[in-house]
Amino acid sequence: MGALISEYFLLRSKQSEQQIKMLSYSGVIHLVSLGLLLITGILRWFVYGKGAVYYSKNPVFHTKLTLYTVVLILAIIQSVMLFKWNRQRKENRLQEQNPVAVKMMFVFLRLEILLVIIIPLLAVIVMRGAGV
Repeated sequence: MGALISEYFLLRSKQSEQQIKMLSYSGVIHLVSLGLLLITGILRWFVYGKGAVYYSKNPVFHTKLTLYTVVLILAIIQSVMLFKWNRQRKENRLQEQNPVAVKMMFVFLRLEILLVIIIPLLAVIVMRGAGV
């Protein structure tokens, strides 16, 4: 969540080289944290949670997985854009970012923040036994 918030506050239509560098770092941190979250989720699902049968039959759990997939897709799209801007910065071809792309990134970040708030709530609902 911290990487998302930092991306949100660093993103501007006119960005300095330092801001783009920091944005790309926060993008990497966000992707790594999503990967770690996926690994721990798979372990809970199949190894040390309530069991694969319990989770696989729960529609709330499937909703949670769907939301996680949406967050992952949005994060990949954002990271590709950030890495492109960082590559331009490294090659000294930095130009002003497309305002439509920046607005799209703001929408993606807002949606991601919302979903990252909802996903743990769904996890609690699944652990309490709802949907079974």
